[in-house]
Amino acid sequence: MTTTPPTPDWQFRILAEKANGTVPQGAACLVSPRHVLTCAHVVRNAVAPGPAGPGSRVTLDAPRADPAWHSTATVVDGGWWSGDASPWDIAVLVLDARAPAEPAPRGAPWRPGRRIRIVGGPASDAGRWLHGVLRGSGGRYAEFAQLDVDTGAALGVVRGYSGSGVRDEEEDTLLGVVTEQAAEGRVGWMIPLDVIPRIWDPEPGAAPPAVPLDARDERRLLRGLALKVSRLHTVLLPDSRASFALGLDERLRSWVRLDQDAFSFSHRVVEAAHREYGVLEDVLGDLEAREQGSAGMREVWSAAAPLLGRA
Repeated sequence: MTTTPPTPDWQFRILAEKANGTVPQGAACLVSPRHVLTCAHVVRNAVAPGPAGPGSRVTLDAPRADPAWHSTATVVDGGWWSGDASPWDIAVLVLDARAPAEPAPRGAPWRPGRRIRIVGGPASDAGRWLHGVLRGSGGRYAEFAQLDVDTGAALGVVRGYSGSGVRDEEEDTLLGVVTEQAAEGRVGWMIPLDVIPRIWDPEPGAAPPAVPLDARDERRLLRGLALKVSRLHTVLLPDSRASFALGLDERLRSWVRLDQDAFSFSHRVVEAAHREYGVLEDVLGDLEAREQGSAGMREVWSAAAPLLGRA
């Protein structure tokens, strides 16, 4: 007997590498094909002891959608609120990989008495469900909405539920995200979706954002690009290659050796520039200046276009 697999869920986990291994820090909700929404304090915990804010990078997985999926994500400019202004505890991040689910459907504005459910927590990879009811605005800030966990429930809102989506119990639409708890988890507060600026929405008339490449396509494109780069005079000639390597961003210089063959050298450069530091276009710009418009350089730009979002 075959069973239909469940629809991939739009809630992911944010992870951190700690002394005791990979530790979930909270949840994140997919709100566009490329963007996730979580609490600022979840990001802060994930990147500690480093600073947190726009540009901070975290790792996510998606055991409720695809157990094999992992991605990094970056807090976007204008997508950080951490106690200095409403909505007080929110971070919007852009994913580096294609999401394994469709974005959460947006629910109608919340109202007191609405039945809700939440999944998350640190106790199991795919989360545990809580059910409850929204009571009214209040808590640390007037924009927050109080939720009460059902009387007699075995579980409460504990550490690890932050960033989890608060869902309409019947429609499974997204109403907001969990931010705080009290009374041993019997009471929690959510930040309603309708008080969070929708910075993930494109400007009217703007082209939709490029969909991130999946890992297999990215690997193939990087190898193809490295092959084109390896045929450039700048890389083939030892003196020119040494000069080019010396001019690389110092972070990239540690990735390459001049005694590598041309392809290995090129592959290490483009892989680190694209995947690790996001400076591929700058590296290719330097090659362009050295190649002075060569036919080989035109082939390099063509091979790089999908990686640069220009396909």
